[in-house]
Amino acid sequence: MGNALGTDLCPPAADDLSTSETDTALRLAPDGSGGVEWAAGGGGGTTFVGLTDTPSAFTSDENQLVGVNATPDALEHKTLTKVITASGALFLDPTLDAVVIGEAGVGNVGTASGTDVVVIGDNAGSAMTTMNQSVVIGADAAQNVTADFDAVFIGFNAGGVGTGTGAQYNTAVGFNALRGVAATALGQANTCLGAGAGESIAASSANTLVGAFAGEDVSTGSNNTVVGYNSAGGAVNLTTGSRNVVVGSFTDTPAVGSNDFIVIGDMSGSNLGSRIVVDPADDNVYMGSGTPGGYGTSTGNHNTAIGDAAATTLTTASQTTFVGAQAGAAGNHSDANTGIGYRALEGIGAVSMGQSNVAVGANAMRSNQGGNSNTAVGAGSAVGLSSGAQNVFIGESAGNQAVSVTSGSRNIVVGSTSLASATHNDVIVIKVDTGLGSNGQQIVVDPNVDGVFMGGASAGNWPTVSGVNNTSIGDASGIALTSGAGNTFIGADAGATETTGSTNTCIGVGADVPGAGTSNHVNLAGILFGDASGLDVRIGGSGAVSQAERLAVTDTNADTVEVFSLETTGTNGAKARFYVGTQAPGGTITAEPGSIYIRVAGTSSGVYNNTGASSGTTWTQL
Repeated sequence: MGNALGTDLCPPAADDLSTSETDTALRLAPDGSGGVEWAAGGGGGTTFVGLTDTPSAFTSDENQLVGVNATPDALEHKTLTKVITASGALFLDPTLDAVVIGEAGVGNVGTASGTDVVVIGDNAGSAMTTMNQSVVIGADAAQNVTADFDAVFIGFNAGGVGTGTGAQYNTAVGFNALRGVAATALGQANTCLGAGAGESIAASSANTLVGAFAGEDVSTGSNNTVVGYNSAGGAVNLTTGSRNVVVGSFTDTPAVGSNDFIVIGDMSGSNLGSRIVVDPADDNVYMGSGTPGGYGTSTGNHNTAIGDAAATTLTTASQTTFVGAQAGAAGNHSDANTGIGYRALEGIGAVSMGQSNVAVGANAMRSNQGGNSNTAVGAGSAVGLSSGAQNVFIGESAGNQAVSVTSGSRNIVVGSTSLASATHNDVIVIKVDTGLGSNGQQIVVDPNVDGVFMGGASAGNWPTVSGVNNTSIGDASGIALTSGAGNTFIGADAGATETTGSTNTCIGVGADVPGAGTSNHVNLAGILFGDASGLDVRIGGSGAVSQAERLAVTDTNADTVEVFSLETTGTNGAKARFYVGTQAPGGTITAEPGSIYIRVAGTSSGVYNNTGASSGTTWTQL
């Protein structure tokens, strides 16, 4: 064994010990020359209470700690309520369930009251006097709060600047979270999670701010919900507004004092990110990417824009509704426009798109450049309309078939059809099939040619027919008409062969002109024919009517024809007939007394009268 302290403190090997030493506990003992050596054990205390400078018993000292006495020259059992040093504090109070660790932590620890408190960190909670059910962790956290309960402050300087009493129900987690403003109360029931979240709050309450620097400038506004990195901290920075919901990085309200807004979406970078905006101040609703591009600076009200890039150019217009990707996306907006569908009422460049227009359907009225009060319903309807006004287009590609209407006004087009000219006005076209000039059912009122056409393929060459003042009503009536004018065809297939003739009147199924190019012909149900230019009339027969038939009745199936009859009515009514024929009178030709028969053939030609007393065959030549 060595003879100097620290020279050799290793226990001796077993073969260096005597038999008695191997059975005895070893101890360090002076070696007589200023050193120590291992020696056989023996003597001394074997229990904690057996020592001379410790408590003498455990009785009645349960749940107590061991600490240095006040002298200080021994250990004792004691109820430890605080231990304070110049460099820090350890405060453990099992009665109050309080734990305080840190330099100057709870500066009033000697007089502070409350229960269920944990304070950890340099200067954390250093001004507190009354605290209950609270957790403060982090250097300088809640250092100026004098009283709180049910609060949590975690992070460097969390709640570290704001002051006041009653900072209850606050939760702040993160560097500078709910930091507050000097000499101003923190408010109550705020939840701030993230570095810098709610760091400027001053006496406002019930805010929920989640994300690094979320709502960092909110000061007196209350009841706000802000989620996202730097949310409500973009170009505007919400400060005094209340009851807002803001979600997304750099997403913000349009003004520092906005109230009741809902703004959802990432507005970083180009500021055209996807978004949902409910603007109660101006009654606007925006949903989609970049809708509208002027959000935050636009001054219009009662607007609704839903869809990718919908109404991106909206600035001052009001009472507009755009639903669909790129609906109303390009032109300068005016009031009371409605565009529903992909690129509906999109507009062009910096040109005004007019006002009070309604466009429903993909590409409907896409090119409007100043036209007002138009209605277009159907995909591609009025797609080329620019400056026309007060038009109605209903149907797929209505107003955009072979002719694309551009500047015409006061037109009504129903069906997949269009007008005769891009600039015509006051035309009514209702067509049930596709294409111009097709044989579909149609109703056309065209004041540009003063024409009315109704029926399947009526005036089938409309709208290329050049004749004016034509009326064609009935299936296939006037179907071949081109340049003829002043014609009236009523009935299925009426005037079906006419092309260039004029001033014809054909009424009845199949009532037609004698041939293409005929003019002034009259055909009433295939019974009464006439030549309107000479007042020539024929009943029956076929072909054109000549002057020799100024009043003619023709029956190609009989030798004798009853031209007309005269009859009176009443108690003493009488009737007489007038005949023309080639037969001899008598036989089957019977008539009332006084009837006249003119025989026009044979040796017995002449005028005969029925002289019988009653109806019969007694004919007398006059």
